[in-house]
Amino acid sequence: MNYSKSNLISLRGLVVFFALFNLLVSACQKDSASNKIQETVVKVNMSGVGNNVDIATKSSTSARRSSGTETTIIPFNDEYSIVASVKTVGSSNISTTGSGNKAAVTEQVTALKTGTQYTIAVYSSAGAYVTHQSFTYTAGQAPQFTLQPANYTFVVVASGNNTLPSINFNQALSAINWNVPTASMDVMYFKQALNVQEGAANILDVILKHKFTEVKVTVDTKAIGTSQVATGTVTPNFPSVTFALENGTIDYTGAGSSTNAALTFPTTSGTELASNPLLLLTQGQSGSITVPVTINGTTKPVNHTRILTEGVSYEITLRIQRNGINIGGGTFSPGNLLYNPSTGEYSFAPSNGARGDYFFSNYVKAKLMNVGNIAPNSTDNGTSGDPCALVYPLDYWRLPTEAEANTLINAITPPPTGGNWTPNPYQNNTLVDYFDGPTTDLGMFYGTQTHPASNNETYLFLGLGGYYENTDQSGTVGTQGRFLLKSTTGYTSLLLTGTQGTTGFTQIAALNQNAAVQVRCIKK
Repeated sequence: MNYSKSNLISLRGLVVFFALFNLLVSACQKDSASNKIQETVVKVNMSGVGNNVDIATKSSTSARRSSGTETTIIPFNDEYSIVASVKTVGSSNISTTGSGNKAAVTEQVTALKTGTQYTIAVYSSAGAYVTHQSFTYTAGQAPQFTLQPANYTFVVVASGNNTLPSINFNQALSAINWNVPTASMDVMYFKQALNVQEGAANILDVILKHKFTEVKVTVDTKAIGTSQVATGTVTPNFPSVTFALENGTIDYTGAGSSTNAALTFPTTSGTELASNPLLLLTQGQSGSITVPVTINGTTKPVNHTRILTEGVSYEITLRIQRNGINIGGGTFSPGNLLYNPSTGEYSFAPSNGARGDYFFSNYVKAKLMNVGNIAPNSTDNGTSGDPCALVYPLDYWRLPTEAEANTLINAITPPPTGGNWTPNPYQNNTLVDYFDGPTTDLGMFYGTQTHPASNNETYLFLGLGGYYENTDQSGTVGTQGRFLLKSTTGYTSLLLTGTQGTTGFTQIAALNQNAAVQVRCIKK
């Protein structure tokens, strides 16, 4: 076939056109494939807020610690004292007032509260801005970011009171510092580097940490009745700081002078009064928490001093209790031992004259009444041990020994020449009587032969509350009292009997292993 010159040129042009078209299509396909490879998704798991719980051993005879709780005795007056129990959760850098012990910590993660506002900001490994997004948390929320494969720095900032700080994220990470005018914003923070890889499961697990100090105080007067509180104070508290997004540090330069922060109580009268949570800017200094407390008309500021570490929440419970009773060379607890099975807490009866619970020897939980717990067992009555040691402050009280009971008996027994008490120096210095009139329990006052009237809380009074042996019914209430003692070979009991108006009789008596008796603790 013959083609003209013009036809040949046209044919060659078509060939060139199709060749160029194919090259263009191929290039576009390669570019598209390349873009798909580089679009890598990072999934963010908002795991929650991490709190490091302090677990330490006892630090002194007056401040003892167990399972994240520290307890300290604070004097109030001659009649009352206060057990300050402090639970600390937060930073691993937890200090202890007056102790060189280094705390061991274990992290617990709690879910974010629904409605928490937070921002996730992404920066290059060199700190250059890449992107950021803000969210309001709902359960199961898992934000995602589409990024090119590379090394990134992820920063998350949140506010526990749902008010995010105003931050310009669109700049170099090292340049982002914002002023915090007060600690009322519960700032939480997280930072982590992540190598985003093509074809990998790129997952970022976010565990936020609180940055400011929080103090919550509960005044517990259930053991003595109603009390009143007024607005308290906490110091230090600085008015303003600067927060660095790059590393989460707080700069107190130019923060001004520390002031007292007001600790408010929504309810100011009752038996269990809880304050509103108070956020503070403390610089990790030694702090002072002061609450004015009124007990039976007497008002005093109750002060607790301790290090207030950044990022730590302090839950402080001030339990008011009557002071111990001194007699026979020992200090007996102000009331009989109680055990609350619903809370697992141990305490003393609210009055020297009130009955306590009944315990089997060598078991830490009280006898269960009217359910067939007529003999001790580990299911109903717990492990072996001394239940007195479980009253706050832990290891501050213990069971009296048989030797100490004999010392008590000797202290109220007259010598051949008579005792230095009245009206009868040749009879025991005791009195069997009602604690406060016929509607109260009959029992024995130790250290007096006359009724102490309004001073009945200051004398050791052991009630004739009976005991239980192989039964759920006690026929000895009002005629006999038994109290658990530790002996050199096991356990025994202090037995007291008598009728109203007499000095009665006290002795050491053997104890059946199936007998449940009351407990009056003694200070270590």
